Amino acid sequence: MRKLIPFSMLLIGVASGLLFAGRTNAQARSDSVINLDRKADVRQVKLDWVYSIYRLRSVSGLKVPVQLAEYNDKKEITLFVDFGKDGSQMRKSFSYDPDSTTVTFLDPNGVGSESGRLKFAPNSNIPIETDLCPEYVERKEEILNSSDSLSVETCSDGSARATTLIEKDFRGCVIRELRTDVKKRTWEYRMTYNSQRRLVHLLFLVNDRKNPTYWQSVQYVDHKFDDKGNLISYVSTLLTSLTGNHIVDQLKAEISYEYGNKVSPSN
Repeated sequence: MRKLIPFSMLLIGVASGLLFAGRTNAQARSDSVINLDRKADVRQVKLDWVYSIYRLRSVSGLKVPVQLAEYNDKKEITLFVDFGKDGSQMRKSFSYDPDSTTVTFLDPNGVGSESGRLKFAPNSNIPIETDLCPEYVERKEEILNSSDSLSVETCSDGSARATTLIEKDFRGCVIRELRTDVKKRTWEYRMTYNSQRRLVHLLFLVNDRKNPTYWQSVQYVDHKFDDKGNLISYVSTLLTSLTGNHIVDQLKAEISYEYGNKVSPSN
């Protein structure tokens, strides 16, 4: 599947790290490698999770790949990989010209493929977004007298697809993201930060109009940074509405970087 998105309206960045990765769980949403504040000439960022509690069970050092992103010398993303269950992957390549950005879904061999034909099993059993048009154009609308923004998706036949509202606080931190599709289903993220602008809590709510509202609550502690100011690890704990107050997952997120040949600045 190929989607043409106006270059000037592209939403890659802190406000929408998983724009092209699809709707996912709160854990992956906040961990998006695109979301990281990279202070160096980074060409590749990789995210792994190392579990101490996995699916309510204590484990020791269970490490799984989560996401990978590659960038060109203009700091534009060129490849995004989402790792799923049973070795499955969702790969997307990005190509740029002066007026637009083209996103192509790839099969495991790197060949272009329609997303519906790819065998990908997300690492989550939450309600996911389905039955929407596969090809669409997206534009971003700024909200007057506010740092908030609205992303509007329109199908290739001109019909509505979905909207995503991004709200920020006075520091520029994204505190709420609300996605509503044409079927009136909603995916909402609510973020809380500390005085250092580090994410400490994320609440994820899903209403698919079929089941009771699903929620995930994620706490983040022990943030660690390298000498360039890049986030390299933290510990997170996940609760869900499916298991009440029992800890579902507890893990250490590890982020690794590959840099270009330029001298990287330091803090």
